[in-house]
Amino acid sequence: MYDIGFTLADGRRGAAEMTSIADPLDRQWMANARYDDKRRIDGSTWAWMVRRRGRAIGLRELMTHLGVLAPLAEERNQTDLDVVVLDPELQHIASVQWFREVKIDVYAFRSTDHPGRVSFTGDNKGAMGDELPLDPLLDWLEQELTDPAFDADFAKINDSGCEEQHLVLRVDIGNRIPDQVAMALIDRDSILPTRRPAIPGRYLTGLWLIPEFGWSAVCWTDDDGWRRAKMVEPERQD
Repeated sequence: MYDIGFTLADGRRGAAEMTSIADPLDRQWMANARYDDKRRIDGSTWAWMVRRRGRAIGLRELMTHLGVLAPLAEERNQTDLDVVVLDPELQHIASVQWFREVKIDVYAFRSTDHPGRVSFTGDNKGAMGDELPLDPLLDWLEQELTDPAFDADFAKINDSGCEEQHLVLRVDIGNRIPDQVAMALIDRDSILPTRRPAIPGRYLTGLWLIPEFGWSAVCWTDDDGWRRAKMVEPERQD
């Protein structure tokens, strides 16, 4: 069964399926952030921030090596582990060699109410230029949505018998999506696509693109073409 059923003003019935496009490694990595308050380096007086740079790293492995590297950084009053591991006197230490190989980002914060806490952040995205075009986003999505992983989502709406068949897609801003494409989707002033979606082997009359974070969503329908929809936070219920 599809996720959402709707009826347009002219009486046409519609079916919509909600899904996401994400890098599984990003999802796994950011799941670590749910337990920031419980994950700490014993004996550390600083708080630590870790960015994985697209690498797949086990949590137990990471915490084991940080338990060795954090004291070395604090002894030298150096908050950037990239600098710490360059010390020739430390090259014999296995954790130093591990860190140089995995090439993750680790930074510490000296003044903190959370000594020893380890927090996780996703890979940074960046792009240059004003009014980034969204056509490259559409080019990228058309290839991504041919993945067999989306077969069941399309089957649900295509088998609905409804005239309107929409895909509502949450787009995670991680390693799977190119930088320029990600920033164009987040940017509320980006230039909307200049053509309709054309996904090989797929049929749609509506496509909704909701970024993981940002100011607005972008949507296309057969009736109205491309539009931008402002995203607002729901009101809190006390």
